[in-house]
Amino acid sequence: MFLVILLYLFFGISFTILKFLFNMTDPLTVTFWRLLIAGGFFIFFYFWRHRKWPKIKVKDRSLFFQFTLIAIYLTFTLGSWAVLYISSIKACFYYNLAPFVTAIIAYFWYGRTLSIKKIAGIIVSFLGFIPYLRAAAQYESESVFHAFIWLPDIAMALAVISYAYGWLLINELEKRGYAAELINGVGMLAGSGLVLGTMMITKTAIPIAEMSKFIALLLLLILVGNIIFYALYSYLLHYYRPTFLSFMGIIAPLFAGFFGWIFLSEPIPPAFFVTIFIVALGLFIFNYDELMNVAS
Repeated sequence: MFLVILLYLFFGISFTILKFLFNMTDPLTVTFWRLLIAGGFFIFFYFWRHRKWPKIKVKDRSLFFQFTLIAIYLTFTLGSWAVLYISSIKACFYYNLAPFVTAIIAYFWYGRTLSIKKIAGIIVSFLGFIPYLRAAAQYESESVFHAFIWLPDIAMALAVISYAYGWLLINELEKRGYAAELINGVGMLAGSGLVLGTMMITKTAIPIAEMSKFIALLLLLILVGNIIFYALYSYLLHYYRPTFLSFMGIIAPLFAGFFGWIFLSEPIPPAFFVTIFIVALGLFIFNYDELMNVAS
């Protein structure tokens, strides 16, 4: 259980690190270097593990393209931009919606059924976000958008949808014989190219301030948010079911809240704990049957 807690501690603190990095340069620059370095690491790890260069079949290239465009490019660019304007706590909260979004997408993709318990869990969890969203709107810098005050939230919601869709793509590609590190490596390297193209078109790149500090924080983000988190999650899947790990993901906003309060002076309103309780209840209802199997 200690490793499960450590897993979501790393996930929670990654949003705090992102906030620090965005004080030094723009989100696209951070995203480009993060994807380039992390993608290179996964490809190197694949080569070291399999002792061969990766090969992608022609018939599978469309899936890799979807994964790159949606699960990597859209997830990271939209999510990073949104973190500029919303708190690290709220950003982390949004990712607790991923299991529900995945279930909804799978309903249409695979034709899977949604039981009454799962539908109830989805409804409860979505309603549970309302208290914190209302409280957070009072102190975040969303007013800069005037008529578009919910634009960062929309961007983050789209990032989470892309992220959830990405897990289904990974599952499909793994069924076709591709290793997870190859899928992530190819997606991140190709995604960094798309981000670079976006930077050249938009010309929004900002010179990096405090280069040595930027490099240290970027490497720390990649280490805890990409490499260790990925490796630890894969390791824990040998001992826990995905449903249990998704349920335990509710502790990630607690860590994000703690680190955001300590290092970023982000306020923690009482509604934060109300949302934690309601979303946890929704996750419990959604995963009830699987959690009971784990308990037995």
